[in-house]
Amino acid sequence: MTSNVGSQYISAFTERGDAGDATAYEDMKNQINESLRVQFRPEFLNRIDEVIVFHALNDADLAAIVELLLADLQRRLTEQEINLELTPAAKSLIVREGTDSAYGARPLKRTIQRLVENPLARAILRGEFKPGTTVVGDADAIGGVLVFRSGDSTVVADAGQRRDARTRGSKAPAGAAAGASPIDAAVDRIWTPNKAEKGPKRVN
Repeated sequence: MTSNVGSQYISAFTERGDAGDATAYEDMKNQINESLRVQFRPEFLNRIDEVIVFHALNDADLAAIVELLLADLQRRLTEQEINLELTPAAKSLIVREGTDSAYGARPLKRTIQRLVENPLARAILRGEFKPGTTVVGDADAIGGVLVFRSGDSTVVADAGQRRDARTRGSKAPAGAAAGASPIDAAVDRIWTPNKAEKGPKRVN
């Protein structure tokens, strides 16, 4: 059983750079234990054998979690004879969109479903990505989208369309041309040599 009770103390501990300070760590644990006593009734806490306080996940931890989640998806796609390759930029975008100081790494799985799994599933059902092909996913950091391409088929997943408890501002991405579609601009930035082959399909 895990809980985010007292997570603000872990965040503050990490932001101060106190990871190597044993005294600061014990102070942080005491603050969390006090938060637990405030949040939960004594009879519930009495049934818990031990409370373990985890350190905040760093970038390497988050990247490793993404790799594990993507490996499961890639295994399932292999059963459909489809090979999925994601660039480091695409994985970095997933990490950025799937983590939050308040929620930790919990949204990562939903983010992969939203940005990778669902768009690919729709494209496969439409016959755009066929068995025996390799799908390459890249990220446009300016537009905040993932662009998947195989042959002359291009599918775009917008990272801004969150469906979980977190919110995201509706401000237009920096660098987008006035009156231009951010999706088309993203494809231009990533796939400029091949854009003439076929127009992108936006997946929400």
